Amino acid sequence: MPDPAQLNAAPVVLGIVGGIGSGKSKVAGLFGDLGWLVVDFDAEIRRALSTIAVRDTLVDWWGEKVLGDDGNLDRKAIASIVFADEADRKRLEGLLHPMVLLTREQARQRARDAGAPGVVLDAPLLFESGQDGACDAVVFVDAPFETRLKRVRKHRDWSETDLRAREASQMSVEEKRTRCRFVVDNPTGKSDLADRIAEISATLLA
Repeated sequence: MPDPAQLNAAPVVLGIVGGIGSGKSKVAGLFGDLGWLVVDFDAEIRRALSTIAVRDTLVDWWGEKVLGDDGNLDRKAIASIVFADEADRKRLEGLLHPMVLLTREQARQRARDAGAPGVVLDAPLLFESGQDGACDAVVFVDAPFETRLKRVRKHRDWSETDLRAREASQMSVEEKRTRCRFVVDNPTGKSDLADRIAEISATLLA
């Protein structure tokens, strides 16, 4: 549990980035185990996509092909559109990002409300969206491409082509790494990951 004295300081805002399948959510969860509040932007996006206003807007843009059999938005159908056309991707981001992005003070207030010493922003497009501007520091989660490919094949049923296409729409992993204060290695079988996260947490909360 965090030191009570830490709760009197301004909560730390930490961003997490990395290649797709690098294990960002796992790392975020380890910070959560240490008392940090974790904001999952994938979950925030899912909530935005579940609203009637967003559904109606996307149907107006792209027709009913974006709807599943249940009448709700089909994320796979949307992905097939936005990853095939950069203009459509930016159009969607322009709709969704203002609905989910946080200012530094909003992020800190969430941490205060949760009684947490810091907040972790687990946002896949942290740099691309400008959300890094709300962060005091950013962690890069590193894993080899082949390891990441195995993970997305297993958990998302993606092919190598799928992974490369999605990463091509983002800032390169090399540039992300250079813009981060901390790097966490997360290859398969890494046993001391929790220790590394505890070390970073202690550094940031000191």
